[in-house]
Amino acid sequence: MIMAENDAVLPPSAADGMEKLIDDLEKYLVKDSGHWTQQEKPEEVSAKLIEWRRRRFG
Repeated sequence: MIMAENDAVLPPSAADGMEKLIDDLEKYLVKDSGHWTQQEKPEEVSAKLIEWRRRRFG
């Protein structure tokens, strides 16, 4: 789960306790980003998604 530090719509605290529902949940916080992380921090978000995909699926 990629979260934005300054997201006014879905703040990171909205995901508190989610690991109780999803046992293998991984959270990543994009610092200095608002709601549109993929537009505000495209390189960081893409790198994190690629890293997760490689770990998960090889």
